[in-house]
Amino acid sequence: MKTKFYSLIFALSTVCLVSQPALSDAIKISSTNIPELIKNKSLTYKEIETKSLSFDLQYEQINLGYNWSIGFDFSKEQDATDSVTTNIDPQSEKDKYSFLLNKKFMTSTITTLEATQVNYLTRTANTSYSQNYLTATLEQSIYPFFSTPQEKLNLLTAKTELERSKLQLEVDLNDHTKEAVSLFWKTLSLQKSVQENSDLLKKYQSLVKTIQRKRSNSTSSAGELEQALAEYEIRKQSLIEDTNSVENYLLQLKQLLNIDKNTTLELVQSDKLPELPTPFNGDIKNLKRYEIQKLKILAAEDSYSASRAKGLPKISLYGKYTQQGLDANTTESFNEFKSATKDKYAIGLKLDYIFDDQASEKEKAIKLANRDIELSRFNRFEFDLKNQITIARQKLENAYTSLQTTNTILKYRLDGLKQINTNYTQGRTDISFLIDAYNKKIQAEISVINAKGLYEVTLAEYNNLISD
Repeated sequence: MKTKFYSLIFALSTVCLVSQPALSDAIKISSTNIPELIKNKSLTYKEIETKSLSFDLQYEQINLGYNWSIGFDFSKEQDATDSVTTNIDPQSEKDKYSFLLNKKFMTSTITTLEATQVNYLTRTANTSYSQNYLTATLEQSIYPFFSTPQEKLNLLTAKTELERSKLQLEVDLNDHTKEAVSLFWKTLSLQKSVQENSDLLKKYQSLVKTIQRKRSNSTSSAGELEQALAEYEIRKQSLIEDTNSVENYLLQLKQLLNIDKNTTLELVQSDKLPELPTPFNGDIKNLKRYEIQKLKILAAEDSYSASRAKGLPKISLYGKYTQQGLDANTTESFNEFKSATKDKYAIGLKLDYIFDDQASEKEKAIKLANRDIELSRFNRFEFDLKNQITIARQKLENAYTSLQTTNTILKYRLDGLKQINTNYTQGRTDISFLIDAYNKKIQAEISVINAKGLYEVTLAEYNNLISD
């Protein structure tokens, strides 16, 4: 009766804990296709990408101010109001057509061209006239532009930030990939633990049946059955805990990759051991991280230089030319306009200044501090980056050695388990040695997965440092 009870418990436990749903329409995930999944699905990556696009927008917004712009203005006016001077209702009509062309240049030059035709009719005085005129205006900033070309510096800053953001996007993708790869291997390690514990439960079930037969023949050792049953309970509890952890990690992986929660994930790995890449011997100055820091310096320097012009008096020289034609007859008005005999010239000097502009002073101080910070970083960046690469390379080599070692240990554990199991079957060793061999074999299996994961995460860190 007791034997049937244990057999029933083992059967039910094994069915409940080990049974897994079939992988239908599963997404296969490996450490090699994670970068592609992140680029296509990850919301975090999309946020990083959108942030990068904001620099593109900033550049285009500044650059937009230097594009050609045109404007058309057509108006028809009817006036039945009394004249202020004559107190007479003029009963007038006016049709006005205007064309405007504007252009701003990087030299802080502003040009405007306006072409206008006006047709005017007053019924009270029974008079009419037609007017054609062309006005060209040119304004040139002479201070502080010649000492600090603020317009050009602002655009250069935005362009540099745009270039930096594109490089930073690739670095951030690699960092995000490393996070996903780490979670992938943690999940795979737990899945391996679940698989090993499931297999071991079956072995203990078979072992208990063997011990029960020995006990019925009075050939079993004292406590032998109890040790097997206790180990079974331990493995059953570990299986429950690991199964729950696997579900939690799979959920995190789905969230990270923005995969529907109802989708089944199939984690796959290559049985082939990776090869250690050759050490980096290139030029540090060609690496993305070095280029990013250099662009930060350029942007901070240009931004500070542009801010120095704020708060200063602004002096501009401008000129204006107008050519006109005016006559009661529209044709004569246009002919007069073409003859260029009715013209007007103006030239002037303009000064703009805001007193007590503390905002500009504070902005200049902040940008000076930012420039000095980035400059200090850059001065030691090459040294720091070389050290980071050296340390990362050592970590990579250590991880590779650890991977090879764990594989060797697993082979020894498998061979040892086989021999101890044979000796136990022949009654030449105690069950505690067999249990210990089972446990160490599981630890070795999981250690191999963990070592692979550590190597791939370390490799991702190393590759991110030396990417060019």
